[in-house]
Amino acid sequence: MKRVFAAVISTCLFGALMGVTSFLSASERDAVSLWLPMLFFGVYAAPVYVIGGIPTSLLIDKVISKKLRDSGGFLRYVTRAGLYGLAGVTAAFIYMMILAMAEGELYLIPQELIGYLVYGLIAALIYFHVLLLIRKQTT
Repeated sequence: MKRVFAAVISTCLFGALMGVTSFLSASERDAVSLWLPMLFFGVYAAPVYVIGGIPTSLLIDKVISKKLRDSGGFLRYVTRAGLYGLAGVTAAFIYMMILAMAEGELYLIPQELIGYLVYGLIAALIYFHVLLLIRKQTT
């Protein structure tokens, strides 16, 4: 249940961050240019968090708990953050490939690819830190 709650909170935070980013880069700024991108990014991010993020999070935590059981907290934190980030980049790459195939194109534009990979990294690290905060609050 904590992971689902973290996915909902992360979707809202990621949508807000992307909405503000879009708003700040828009030539004409009004309320619609702030709220509409927030909603748009939230709608597209929610399934990715739920379908990809929650199972990946379970897998990462299971592997970390077995492999780094006796390690210090900092090493576990860095390793988990790295694995979550890698999972986010991988999910963004898969998402970009799906979009490219849906458009009938199998080539990737480097600038777009880098942007998607960065957004995937940011989204994954938001989820990771929200989940950490939720765990801290409930223990």
